Amino acid sequence: MKLESSLDRTPALLHLAPLLDVMGLMVVFYLLGSTFIHHSGFSIEPAVSDSQLPPLGSSHVALLTAGDPPLVVFDRTLMPFPDLLKRLQLKERPEGAQDAIYFMFDQRIPSGTTTSVLNAALMSKYKVYYGTVAPPASIPAP
Repeated sequence: MKLESSLDRTPALLHLAPLLDVMGLMVVFYLLGSTFIHHSGFSIEPAVSDSQLPPLGSSHVALLTAGDPPLVVFDRTLMPFPDLLKRLQLKERPEGAQDAIYFMFDQRIPSGTTTSVLNAALMSKYKVYYGTVAPPASIPAP
């Protein structure tokens, strides 16, 4: 005589038990494992390069475009070219003023203009960083 079992043939919880065990072990491992990290007594600092630029946030930024007179944007403020030269030639700078200027020149600016701006900044004891930008390509007419 054949007896029938009243139990399910595939109990769902029985198959979930190994998964729950592994998940529990992983939680314990990651929670406790982070406290076992041993920090050595050596401090590691990245190498410093002579060509490394100071942070841009602590410096002035000046953009000069071609024209007669050139269009000048100094610290996000549009100003005439003579005002830039006057500002650079100030002998007394306010306390806590930035001591570096990043210049970006359009390639079509005459070299005399570039030289006069850089000399004015250098004479006022600013640290000067500069580069040039190629003019945008002309857009053909439709």
